[in-house]
Amino acid sequence: MKDHLDVVAGILINSHKQVLLAKHTSIDFYNDLWEFPGGKVEIDEKSFDALSRELKEELGIEIIDASQFMKVKYKYEDKNISIKFFIIKNWHKEPLGLEGQEITWISLCSLNEYEFLPANTSVVKALKKKFLC
Repeated sequence: MKDHLDVVAGILINSHKQVLLAKHTSIDFYNDLWEFPGGKVEIDEKSFDALSRELKEELGIEIIDASQFMKVKYKYEDKNISIKFFIIKNWHKEPLGLEGQEITWISLCSLNEYEFLPANTSVVKALKKKFLC
């Protein structure tokens, strides 16, 4: 039986309609693909609390507010994941790649120019539709 992971991810959007991407770094074959920053939800942890904790650890930011955008279920070879994606437009501090990951701001309408983790592709399509790209 495959492991199941509950994950949260933040879609940070700044005032210039740019979104923050992080480069996935791991030893698996998805290394160097792009993703929306986030991480695993701990046992008995609420999604928003997990999102706040993960983005503080990874980016050094404090979320002011976030709204759930969509939930994605994806089956990788070794695990099944459920990801709750949140749109975040208000936060404190400038995001930094605190875990050594590359981060970049890109125009929402240029999302197609980046190669994402498979579990993120439906979110990219939904974002482009939402922001009329």
